[in-house]
Amino acid sequence: MSTKASGKSKKKQPLENLRNQLLKLEPAGPNGFEGLVATALSDLTGLTFRLAKSGSQFGRDASTPRSRFAIAMEAKRYTESLRLEDVAGKIWLASNELASDVDLWVLCATSEMGDGVLQKLEEMLEEKGITLLMLDWTEAPLPRLAVLLAATRSTVIQWFINHTSKEIAETIDAELNTLQADNNFIPACDQLIRDTSASYCGLAALRKINQDWSNRVFSNRINSRTAFGQYLTVLDDQNRAITRPQLNAALTEAINESSCVAIIGPEGAGKSWLVANWWAACDDKPILVMGGAWMADRIDSRDPSLTLARLLAAQSEDGIIDSIDRWLRRLKRWREQGPVSNAEQLRFLVVLDGLNERSGMSWANTIFLLKAEVEKLGGCLVTTCREGFWDREIAPRLTGGTVKIVRVDGYTLDELSDLLKQRGIAIETIPGQVRDFILNPRICSIAIDFLENLSLQVDALTVERLLLEYWRRRLEERGDLTGHSIPDFEKLLRSHAKCFREAPGVQFDRDDWREHSGAAKRADGRSVENDLTDIEEGAFLRIAPDRDGFYEFKPDTVPFALGLLIVQELQDELRKPNQEPRELIDRIVDEIRGFDLVGEAIRAAAGIGCFKENYPAWGRAALISAWLELQNIDDSAYDALVAYVSACPEAVLDTVEIQFDERSYGSRRDWLVAALLQKRSQQNIQSAISARINRWLGRWSRVPQIWGARDEQTQSQLSEKAKPILDKLEKLTQIENDFLTKVCNEVDSPEAAQLDSVAAKLMAGISQAGYAEGVLAWAFTWAITGGYRYGEADLCWSVRLNTTDFEAFELTLRQAIDRLLTKSHSDVSKKGVAIVLRLIGTVNGTLEAEQLNPREYRKGWRARAVENYCATDPYDPDSDRPENLENAINLAKTLNPEILWTQFSVSQENHELELITPALVRFQPDLIVHIVREVCKTIETRSELPLRQLSWNLPRFSPFLTKIRLNPL
Repeated sequence: MSTKASGKSKKKQPLENLRNQLLKLEPAGPNGFEGLVATALSDLTGLTFRLAKSGSQFGRDASTPRSRFAIAMEAKRYTESLRLEDVAGKIWLASNELASDVDLWVLCATSEMGDGVLQKLEEMLEEKGITLLMLDWTEAPLPRLAVLLAATRSTVIQWFINHTSKEIAETIDAELNTLQADNNFIPACDQLIRDTSASYCGLAALRKINQDWSNRVFSNRINSRTAFGQYLTVLDDQNRAITRPQLNAALTEAINESSCVAIIGPEGAGKSWLVANWWAACDDKPILVMGGAWMADRIDSRDPSLTLARLLAAQSEDGIIDSIDRWLRRLKRWREQGPVSNAEQLRFLVVLDGLNERSGMSWANTIFLLKAEVEKLGGCLVTTCREGFWDREIAPRLTGGTVKIVRVDGYTLDELSDLLKQRGIAIETIPGQVRDFILNPRICSIAIDFLENLSLQVDALTVERLLLEYWRRRLEERGDLTGHSIPDFEKLLRSHAKCFREAPGVQFDRDDWREHSGAAKRADGRSVENDLTDIEEGAFLRIAPDRDGFYEFKPDTVPFALGLLIVQELQDELRKPNQEPRELIDRIVDEIRGFDLVGEAIRAAAGIGCFKENYPAWGRAALISAWLELQNIDDSAYDALVAYVSACPEAVLDTVEIQFDERSYGSRRDWLVAALLQKRSQQNIQSAISARINRWLGRWSRVPQIWGARDEQTQSQLSEKAKPILDKLEKLTQIENDFLTKVCNEVDSPEAAQLDSVAAKLMAGISQAGYAEGVLAWAFTWAITGGYRYGEADLCWSVRLNTTDFEAFELTLRQAIDRLLTKSHSDVSKKGVAIVLRLIGTVNGTLEAEQLNPREYRKGWRARAVENYCATDPYDPDSDRPENLENAINLAKTLNPEILWTQFSVSQENHELELITPALVRFQPDLIVHIVREVCKTIETRSELPLRQLSWNLPRFSPFLTKIRLNPL
């Protein structure tokens, strides 16, 4: 036999002998196994154990008297492994009959207890607040019952002398001596002493209960909201919070230095998240006890022990009175015994969260008394509070108390970038104004929820959208803890905004806040006083830094508040009959027109109108239109317009119509079209656009086009030009009139019919079969009105470059043509059909168009001038080289590159170059390329207007430029 095997055998032999001697004892009574175990436990704990009388023992063979720390014991001699049914009855009796009298229930057995059985027993007892200590014969690495006997060796030997024989006592002594010599004995003995100590007993069980509770409330939004009145899901793997190492380090340092820490900072900065994250990151987690405004009824400012007992009972899902009594007894024991010696671990982390949310509480006194109580328990008290409330209401009342302060602020740009990157969002894609706004962690969480759970695109975020959602989320999280409903809070903000409109920069007296609150005036039984902190120190307003007792708007929320006011006042006026939205807006905005932020306020109003459900449609469009017509709107405002397209495409489409109906011009029209094109791929937006395209293509006006300003002189021109239009309308057949009424859309002015260009751009690159009848309507009305159609070129290329469904489009178009031409028709139909057949660009279509309405070709002066340099058609690929090409070549050689493209007007040299360009491009391309390159070389010597004019033309010439030519540029 090997030395190792021999040593193992020697260790096992005395354990078997010891067990056999125990099995020979009587099972009960002071002279039996029960008496031996009671004697050993008494020696180990210093407590007196009394054996229970025979009969109903209520789940124990022996117990200590009821006191601050009580133990019950059950001793069983078994030769086989313990089964659940062997002890389940005893456990049930103990848990129900002894719950208020016992802290520790010790089960001693001479056989092994399986892990599954042990877990069941622990659950049965812990449900009633009793800790199980198992002393069985499992070698791990020494049987714990054997360790108990060896730890109390002298007392045990004396018991054997008194109740058995001297020989047996000597045998037991020798075997226990061998056991004490085992290397595993000392750590096993220390653990046993710890498990039976008053200062430790129950902490392990509480730690497990606490861990289960923490996992439940920190990983699920509903549980978190129920427990804390907010979403503290720091253990949610799907939505991990960003780690803020500097703040975690600051909190660690503060906890190490003081038994009371205050985490203070602005609204939504992540104060609660900091402490929860810090606890979650601990390797050896302290027992976490959390209370705050949502548990104000459980916090007793004069009795810290009762406060802790109530909070522990709530976290153990057992708030009944006897449970609180058990926690009081345990807390008293842990407090009086103090932490286990040499224990550096923080045993408790007690958190009072959101002090500012209950302004009427005696927080200073609560902190002062609770700090001392928690310190005796070997823990630390941490509070969270908004900075202004802390400085005004709590700090001055804590004189003499040492509180370590940790300040929390919003995210840095690097932190925000990391957080967004975790979710696959590049910070660069966030609009600048929104990016700065979501540095606040609470606002940021709303933005992320929009993007992840509501599938919003990044460009759909705006400040007003986030602020509109903010109070809804506060209500969702805090429930009835918040007194003001969404309408109440918006009304409160509008009241403040009205004061600001009358006196920009006004500060509000906190004693008068109820004057702005309809909820406070109603006094309907709901407590609104605790909302004051969200009013004066929340997301919208702040405590005035230079004036005690006053608060003011945050600079970045003033436009939102004014926007709320504008939106409501406009809606109120629109309820009256015969109101024109644009005129109303002008009157409402007049009061802030001198403000620097008038553009921001109207933009916010436009956004609020788009984001609010059931807001009047024409009110939305009028707000957007009024905003876009303001001067000095920054180009970054385009980002907001894109967001409005996402939220309410109908409003933006209505705005497009307003812009054309009112004959407004400028780049803001292009913004509208660009924003619609940018978001066109979204199904809801595409659907809204599709409903407008045919209507816009069919727009027409019987009012003739007149260039320039309208005056009395042009009135006669209008009448003269209107006659042909009216004559054509009179000659329309019934089917043509039906088509005009059904498919076409008459408007008051020819300018309002210019939406054909917008429609052409919006239908480009997508399926167009559904727009075929609209395109025919466009051609039909053009045949009536004549004149110029702005969308002709755009519509031509949109249709001709249709690679999606050109065949289906042409088929649908021809079906519409057949319906129009089948029966009797006027020349309008022929001309209109010819226009649309030429538009589609097919050979057959062009030939058919010539049959229906032949074109009259009139050679203009320019064509005649070009023929002086190219007698053949330079655009015809079959043309031969003209005999007079030398005229173009000779003229080209005389051109001076220094004076080409030097003026706003067309010079003689530029005119001559334009005349010879078609011939040279077609038959002598090297020469025209040489001329262009020579002109570009002159950029090195140009300045002012000549430089500007050449630079303006450079994009046209870029295909002719080599790398050598580009270097000087």
